[in-house]
Amino acid sequence: MNREEFLGKVEEQQNILFNELKYEKERSAVIVGVSNIDSLLEELIVKVLKPVKPKDSICYSNNGVSTFSSKIMLAFQLGLIDESFKNQLNMLRKIRNDFSHQVTGCSLDMPPHSNRFDDLYKLVSKKDSFKRMPNFLPGEVVDESERVLNMKLILIYLSSSLVLKINFMLPLHEINSNSLSLFK
Repeated sequence: MNREEFLGKVEEQQNILFNELKYEKERSAVIVGVSNIDSLLEELIVKVLKPVKPKDSICYSNNGVSTFSSKIMLAFQLGLIDESFKNQLNMLRKIRNDFSHQVTGCSLDMPPHSNRFDDLYKLVSKKDSFKRMPNFLPGEVVDESERVLNMKLILIYLSSSLVLKINFMLPLHEINSNSLSLFK
């Protein structure tokens, strides 16, 4: 795959998520966006591990790494994500958990969510690749707070970062089998 094809693939996946999040209210946008990130993180982990049947995968249902928090820790301990990315995902996880389990009071404009969002935004907005993103969602204008818009952009940014990692990461078992060939 050449550079243009690869960038086209990333842009296509961004557009799918853009279109999914564009008209979502903040609560559902957070839940859907973080669910997408959870799936991408699992895809990254599964890609680098030795291929097995889906039901034998470490990320399958009761096989140990089925929660978002456990996937975050495994990805970090395998060196697939750095500490900053781990912290960003954990902040998102806390917001998502609150939005999923609280019946009322879920707004990025009210504490404690506003505080968590502000901390997350400070981390993400330092990244050059985030600074290059447009500060709007393409298409029709949707009336929402700046925090909600920025949360949607962060969800797209972090998802895109994982898509890039998935496409460039080599399976660890291939790297290890080559380095272990001296001992065969």
